[in-house]
Amino acid sequence: MKKNYSPKQNYKIGIYVRVSTEEQAENPEGSIRSQECRLREYVKHKNSFESFGEIVEFYCDAGISAKDTNRPAFQRMMDDARSNKINMILITELSRLTRSIRDFANLVAMLDDLDCQIYSLKDQFDSSTAVGSFSMFLMANLAQFERKQIGCSKVTEETYQWLYLTVWLGLRPEEADSVVDKKP
Repeated sequence: MKKNYSPKQNYKIGIYVRVSTEEQAENPEGSIRSQECRLREYVKHKNSFESFGEIVEFYCDAGISAKDTNRPAFQRMMDDARSNKINMILITELSRLTRSIRDFANLVAMLDDLDCQIYSLKDQFDSSTAVGSFSMFLMANLAQFERKQIGCSKVTEETYQWLYLTVWLGLRPEEADSVVDKKP
């Protein structure tokens, strides 16, 4: 039987942060630090009103995409949820956790079985409520859509560049390929 956590529950919190690129990860004042500070401040604020919980672990995947779950800190966090070291995952927004609806559905099912909650600051959902669970799946669909849109726009840019080089500048296809392949 699953526990029903009350708003007064003293959670064992794992905070998870992630950025997709090495450039973002190397910025000392960048997103990783910002995400961590926001999450820590949120817990501090909640604890000033009630016994919300304690941050027991910090997980950071720097420079790793959320296209799948093959991320070292993410896997360590899942192991900690399985061992009951944490019973809440706190994130700034859903896209930090995953950008795949399939991975998200599997994650939610597993965490539900483990009585481990997800809370997102930006998206304002709490997986312990019906509305929160519904909202999470809407946001997961949007995150996956955004990932696919980003991928499509990159293909389109490369295609347009190749067409410009071959049609307008008259380069042979192999010459255009070498120019497009040298993009940073």
